[in-house]
Amino acid sequence: FHTTPIEWDHEALCAKITRNGDDFTGDISITSPIMKGPNPATMILYKVIGTNKTAYYLKLNTIGRTVNVNETSVILLFADGSKMTKSNLINVDAGNGNFQYNTFIELTPADLVKLQTKQVKKFRLFIYDQNVPPIEAEIFTHYVKCVVDKK
Repeated sequence: FHTTPIEWDHEALCAKITRNGDDFTGDISITSPIMKGPNPATMILYKVIGTNKTAYYLKLNTIGRTVNVNETSVILLFADGSKMTKSNLINVDAGNGNFQYNTFIELTPADLVKLQTKQVKKFRLFIYDQNVPPIEAEIFTHYVKCVVDKK
């Protein structure tokens, strides 16, 4: 059994990045795909270009079976074994017998470098783990590069 690395069409992936203007503030928002089929994507990168600064945000989504409120522990585990740990508020929404957990993290330049060069293996929001299939992780590194490069 032999696996060959997949050659991704970087430009085709970059074509999936959206760019929108805010009529109220004049800010520009650049976003990786927010949906994966009918469900929210588990990882979404946002770039907001304002008049005074450009900021990057990572939104992480997962499902839990119980409700937990005001939790703040976020851990990303990369395929190479390294981790990124953040203390961000984790939001919870109830629906369809499950609880949707998400967090919105402002990224540092060092965080952006990690997300462009390392593949996320899984992440944890409080006690809820979300596995990231290797193909999705590889595609996401391309999305990060696309969002960073897009003006």
